[in-house]
Amino acid sequence: MAFLTRNQIKNFASDALRVVADFNGDIDTYSFANFHEFHRKLFVNELKRQIMNSPYFDRAGNQSMDRYYDVPLSMGVANGWTQIKESIDYVVANQAVRARNPNKVTLS
Repeated sequence: MAFLTRNQIKNFASDALRVVADFNGDIDTYSFANFHEFHRKLFVNELKRQIMNSPYFDRAGNQSMDRYYDVPLSMGVANGWTQIKESIDYVVANQAVRARNPNKVTLS
């Protein structure tokens, strides 16, 4: 199985952060200090959405529609993060590749 790289996840986190905040520069040093619960929820939901919607590529570089990336994200986990870097590190360490359920239709 192939996993998302830290740079790919950082790009997802950057895009998710843009949904709730204006920023410039490297996001690794940004803090969640000024986030309200609402902002955290938007960030977490958008981060999860981007990870799950990312196409899966195996180690040979072939795209597979039978698998997808996932990560167990919850507000309990997100509330423990003090910096954006921690969210990226968490996803890197806890990402998984799952098989799609053939009995469900994927809407796009």
